[in-house]
Amino acid sequence: MDKRGDFIETYITLNKNNISLLTFILQGYEGFAIATTIDKTKAIVKLFIMNDFIDEIENLLKSLNADLKAEEVCLSPD
Repeated sequence: MDKRGDFIETYITLNKNNISLLTFILQGYEGFAIATTIDKTKAIVKLFIMNDFIDEIENLLKSLNADLKAEEVCLSPD
């Protein structure tokens, strides 16, 4: 995770069929986190998580993990 001001950035990979589901779920938690697809073929998603909601989003991802098959990945800068 990379901390920048009021939010952290983290990358996750998941089943590519679940990218839109993850985005839809996060929209329901308005203001907690924003997801952007980095690579739709490899199913890499970048999350911007507000510092105040890190625990909530981590718990949400853990609870959804069985369905989404999501895991945090570390990407080195290009």
